[in-house]
Amino acid sequence: MAELHERHRQLLEKATMNRKLSPATIRSYRGGWKRFRQWLASEYPGADPFEADADTVAAFVVDLVHGATLSDGTELKPSTPATAVQRIVAINHYRRERGLPPFKRGEGTIAEALHTVRRAAPPTKQAKALRRTDLETICDMLEHRTRCGRVDRRNRAGNILYTDWPHEPDARCRFRNPTPDAVSSALAMKAYVRVSFGALLRVSECVALRWRDVKPHPEEKGWGEVHIRRSKTDQYGEGAVRSVEPEVMDALRAWKRRSRTARPKDYVFPWRRPGNYTRRLKLAARDAGLADPEGYSSHSLRIGRAVELAAAGASVFEIMSAGRWKDPAIAERYCQQADRARADAALRRL
Repeated sequence: MAELHERHRQLLEKATMNRKLSPATIRSYRGGWKRFRQWLASEYPGADPFEADADTVAAFVVDLVHGATLSDGTELKPSTPATAVQRIVAINHYRRERGLPPFKRGEGTIAEALHTVRRAAPPTKQAKALRRTDLETICDMLEHRTRCGRVDRRNRAGNILYTDWPHEPDARCRFRNPTPDAVSSALAMKAYVRVSFGALLRVSECVALRWRDVKPHPEEKGWGEVHIRRSKTDQYGEGAVRSVEPEVMDALRAWKRRSRTARPKDYVFPWRRPGNYTRRLKLAARDAGLADPEGYSSHSLRIGRAVELAAAGASVFEIMSAGRWKDPAIAERYCQQADRARADAALRRL
């Protein structure tokens, strides 16, 4: 057999490296490997990253979590212990591709370094659950924005301080009609919070959602179905279908009528970066008057729906199936939140 052409060899190596890995995982591995190489080039100039030992990786973990000023003057910002574990996984990935043995996180100096940084790290802050009552408050605020004029809040000199959508403006306010962009943004945001809460969608699944994935329910009148083609727990794209309530379909139809790109192949939501969803949800929570709006994230909608299911009596495995979780500990955490909410309500009644 003749020797493979260089192009074929590179394609084969790329396919071998990327097997069973999603594009996001590949990007994460590349970023972690790049960060380790940069740290090694600064602290140990000329060192080969593939020849690094466990002690070197342990030192990298400590600097990564605590933060440090490297030898070349570069500032290494503190990271979480979970990020350090991801960096070790990335290093092991590239070592396996070279035929080298991976580092063991549960033994030796690497295990001691992880144990040390985990004990010193602050508690992990979980996103707040966005319950249905708060969801309805946000949706009412967004609906008001699409129907009522904007208001310029002015000081005594007549200068505009900020623009708001209040229900009862005072005499120093001046009405302006809502712009088309403001109406479109409110309708898109309302559709997002509805479908993410109703179908327990991750933000990456919302970004990838297309109009062809939203269809009327074949049996239940007014209900709909959302087809989730791929997710981080479905690397092979087997897909999943979730039924959504009539309120979700109404919000999606209202946004579709307004959207300029509503062909079946077009994306449902205009924001292509996951960070935009968290930022917009925090702003909506603030404008709706919810307490601690900075505590919300795009994951708050999934958490809120899971807590609602637990409060309604759903089992751990039913919540895992609805949210497409593989770890029972995650669903159990939301069941505990529902139990705490019921206990607090019982205490207030005493």
